[in-house]
This record gives sequence, structure tokens and C-alpha cells, in this order.
Amino acid sequence: MSASNVPKETSEEITLTVALLSGEGAKIVANLDWTVNQLRLQAQWSLRVGICSLVNSEGEVLKGRSTLAHSGLVGGDLLHATVRQARLVSTRQSYAFALMRGDGSVVSWGSRRLGGDSSRVQQELRDVEQIQASGGAFAAIRADGQVITWGDSSMGGKTGWLENVKQIEGTVGGFAALRMDGTVESWGRQIGGNCLPMQLSQLKKVKSLCASDYAFAALKEDGTVVTWGNAASGGDSSWVKEQLQEVVDISSTSRAFAALTRDGHVVTWGDRDFGGDSRAVQTQLEQVTALCGSGSAFAALRKARRTWRTGRSAPGALGNTTAVGGGEQGRGAYMAFWAKAVGWDLDGILGDQSVQSGRCGASWLSSPVLPN
Repeated sequence: MSASNVPKETSEEITLTVALLSGEGAKIVANLDWTVNQLRLQAQWSLRVGICSLVNSEGEVLKGRSTLAHSGLVGGDLLHATVRQARLVSTRQSYAFALMRGDGSVVSWGSRRLGGDSSRVQQELRDVEQIQASGGAFAAIRADGQVITWGDSSMGGKTGWLENVKQIEGTVGGFAALRMDGTVESWGRQIGGNCLPMQLSQLKKVKSLCASDYAFAALKEDGTVVTWGNAASGGDSSWVKEQLQEVVDISSTSRAFAALTRDGHVVTWGDRDFGGDSRAVQTQLEQVTALCGSGSAFAALRKARRTWRTGRSAPGALGNTTAVGGGEQGRGAYMAFWAKAVGWDLDGILGDQSVQSGRCGASWLSSPVLPN
């Protein structure tokens, strides 16, 4: 955060107030041709705190690259700032760590060759919004859409060539980046990295990306899905292609994918031991509203107040069951768990408690009653 980042006056000036939830605020004299990102950086410098986004009086998050004039701002407007939280990321094989600070700067440590040394790009690691990791490299997206990478070049650690990016996902072998125009670029090792020319031609009008350890899945605007990478880890979805229509969300485990369709059904593919085969519970996967993947299992939240899990768990433990918050039952969702893989029947509602969205935690299962 430095005053040198503040743009020069070139157009009509307006005065805006940017406030934190704590009540602390600052008056900013801005120009209508500033972008929202430039205003955010000025507010960040004035308030001495990392700011993630700015919200107008109608509760709308302002787009960072839009000008103040295009965003409809006028003198005297009050904007609320959401504070950027620090985030710690490790490479998929845990050779290195990267910390994104609240001010958007980044520090890394661990194996120098596999992502722990970011000194080569340190000056470029500013105003970072997202960080993703491969097996031996990191990729960061700045607020201006530029991608900065470092680490093992064979795992995606090359930099200075990709712009206008809004999302990045990483596998063990590389990265895939989604541009603002809906096209996709992937790089790294062939297994879970670069996509083939045939797949590249299909990667247009993409809405979002998802990754397993060795494969990628791209959700397109028309609700279809394109996959590439290691076939056994979900890179080959040809056998469920006809079912992958009107998809609204994709989740992943280490080696499989699950897609949620508009009508509430679930389609899975990839390694069956990691949730890629949901046939055993397919009749229960109806009216699903949300999916969540752990390392080796999926959980699905249904309107019918039941959570079903598919995948692998270790004998004698509840394993990788994941609770998903949300729903429309009372003030939250009533949750239940199913762990057929270990022979447990936790088929009842957990104490008939209404669960607040986003607050599902391990404390629910701190003292589960299990059969002998």
C-alpha cells in the first residue's frame, strides 16, 4: 500500500466515503475515470488495512475494473469495504507454503525449487486476490487480472505471459486459467496440465473450472462439461457425457468429479474409490442443492433433509464425511450422515437441531454414538 499507486487527477473530482464494518472510515477525493480497483487501493492506503472489495448502498459488489462513472457513483456516496483476509496455501505435495497477506502481498517458504522461493517475482506479487498451487509451483491472480507464477517450471512455474484471468485451478502437474472472455489456458505436465488441441477448441464460453489431483473439468455457460488430464482421475468423462447436461456446479475429490444438474441430480465420474461411482446411492441423489468433496468422498445436501456420502473412508473412523451448511428448513438445514463404507448407520437427524448455514463443524460429531 503506497501513495505511488494512487492515480493522477485527469477528470471531474468527487468525494466518496469508504467505511469499514468497525465504523472507521475515510473520505476519498477521486476522479470519475478511476477504476474501482484504483479507488480501493487509495482507500486501502488511507485506512491502513487490506481491502478485498467495495460495496455500494444497494449491497452490490463493485467490479474492480469498471470506472467510477460506469459504476454510477456520485459525490457523497458511502461505500462499505470488506477486509481482505490472509490466506495460507500449500503445494499439493506440501513441499512449500505461500501466505497471501491482507494487503495483497505474498511471502513463500519451503523447498526453493518447488515454490518456496518467490524472490524472482516478489516485486510483481502485489494486490493479489487469489493463490492456487500445483505439486511444485504457485500461481497468483492480481486484481488487474495478471497471473504471476513461480516454482518448478514443469509444474506450471512460468510467469509474465497471462492476463485478463478471473480464476485459476491447479492439479499436481500444472494449472488451468479461465480468462474474462471465457477461454481457457492450461500449462504444466501433460498429465493434469496441458490440454490437447481438440479439447482446447471446446474450451470457449467457460463459466468455471474445477480440479482433481490429475485432471481438470470446465463448466461451460450452456451447462455442458469438458474434461482433460488423467482419465482415471476424472479426465475422461465420455461415458457420462450424455448425462452432463444443464450442469450448475462441479465438485471434486483427489481423483473424481461430481456434477450437480439443474433438476437436482448428481453425475459422478473418475476413480470409484474416490467418489467416482455413486450408483450405490443414486436413488437417494435427488433434489440435491449442494455438493462438497473431501480427499476421497463426496457429500450431497438434499431438500429432503438428508446428507448422503459416497467414496472411501478408513475402517473404524467416520473418515472424510463433510457437512454442508445451508438449505431452507427452518433457519437452516437438518443434517444426517451416511457411511456405508464402514458399516455405520447414522441415519437419524443429529439431535433435531437446526443448523445455521456455513456453521457446520466437527463439534457435531465430537461424541457420536457408534455401534459396537
